[in-house]
Amino acid sequence: MSVARFKRFAHVFPVKGYNRAILYDLGRKAHFIIPNSFIGFLEFCESKSKEEIEESLQPKGIYPLEYFQFMMEKEFGFWTETPDFFPPLNLDWQSPSHITNLIWDVEGEQLSTLVDWVKELNVKALHLRFSEGNLRSELRKTIQAFEGSPLRSLEVAFPFSEVIDLPFLKDLLYDNPRISMFIAHDAPADGVDYLDERKAHFYIQTRSPLFYDPNRCLVNRYSFQVDSELFIEAQSHHSYFNRKLYINTKGELRNAPECTTVFGNLNDIKNPKEILTLAGMGSLDQVAKSKTDICKDCEFRYMCVDNRLPKDRGNQQWYHSSPCNYNPYISKWNDEPGFLSLEECEVKSNGQGFSMDEDKISALNQRIWQKA
Repeated sequence: MSVARFKRFAHVFPVKGYNRAILYDLGRKAHFIIPNSFIGFLEFCESKSKEEIEESLQPKGIYPLEYFQFMMEKEFGFWTETPDFFPPLNLDWQSPSHITNLIWDVEGEQLSTLVDWVKELNVKALHLRFSEGNLRSELRKTIQAFEGSPLRSLEVAFPFSEVIDLPFLKDLLYDNPRISMFIAHDAPADGVDYLDERKAHFYIQTRSPLFYDPNRCLVNRYSFQVDSELFIEAQSHHSYFNRKLYINTKGELRNAPECTTVFGNLNDIKNPKEILTLAGMGSLDQVAKSKTDICKDCEFRYMCVDNRLPKDRGNQQWYHSSPCNYNPYISKWNDEPGFLSLEECEVKSNGQGFSMDEDKISALNQRIWQKA
């Protein structure tokens, strides 16, 4: 007689960090912060019967009863007599798009060319950045030009102006429902307005200027999302720079606004797919977080989109010259009580190498979390 055994759902992934772990539930687009030891329990439970699992629980076994209760309450798996019938999720990232994300500083004379590029390169996400001028006319004309494109998402950024009001933006959204958000920078105050009843489309006003600093970390816990496409892409690719293209008003081609290297010019390209062979194009695509100092020790690494420019140390080892807003060695954000910088934790990451004092970090964690 066959015995029912535990099988973790294929879309549930435990990801170990230095100090703690996260369980990514791709099916429910949710995540659960767990101790690293819970991963060992999950791995033990795989293909075990209920009786075998119960024998592993305290006081007879080594695992806390709460682990089993949590696992069953959150439905991370199921019981089956045929666990081998359920293969793991394929984590090989593929995309039909030659460029997935395109950022364009809008220049009127380039419009027809850009519309063709979006179609030829099968761009899925387009970010338009407008400068001063006849904004109402330019916004309408440009957005209408992309109505028949393969875009899934369209973001529009422009300098704050009193002539751009909510009725006008809702009218643009009605014409092109692909628009996910409008962003007005250099605004007198920060604010967010919803453009539809489902609250799926936004008008964001920010006092910040429109600029991209390769050393300024924009990572924050409020922007994280658990998404299957992002999770799979981040396994082997850089989730920000991978298949991204930036074109400024001069037609210069760069990987992203944070990058200084120019590898071509729009005006010199006859066929959009020529850019795929240009030297420098895609050089950061495969800089995964698993190859990058600090990031590879972070439990958030597969839901994080980090705009900092990675630097090559050689031998497929990468680092950042500026710190993240989160320290994975003590599980603290820089706006939380008890936060310590990497320097204060004696974690060093630079062109010469990476080093850390594990005893020092262990003592710091005991001090920080005993107070919490």
